[in-house]
Amino acid sequence: MTRLAGRYPETKFLRAISTTCIPIYPDKNLPTIFVYYEGTLKSQLVGPLEFRGMNLMENEFEFLLGQTGAIKTTIEEDPQPKVRDVMMSSLRQGRSDGDDLSDEGDW
Repeated sequence: MTRLAGRYPETKFLRAISTTCIPIYPDKNLPTIFVYYEGTLKSQLVGPLEFRGMNLMENEFEFLLGQTGAIKTTIEEDPQPKVRDVMMSSLRQGRSDGDDLSDEGDW
């Protein structure tokens, strides 16, 4: 977040202790980002699932902030590595275009 704050000086980045801002804010909701524009809450990212776990890369975080409208990023496509479904792709490669899997009795 510190690196992005330096690259996007037109956006104000604030960091605070959660329970200082919101009394009894649950730890399960951390990390949390609230995006405000002209005093109105526009978007929020709450909890580790929104941040894709512990391995979030800087360009992925920049993309997520761009999606909320917090920053104007040039990253248009999600840089998160795509998971390849090996089983389904091998099934697709093993049949011709005219094959219909619904007719086979093994399914």
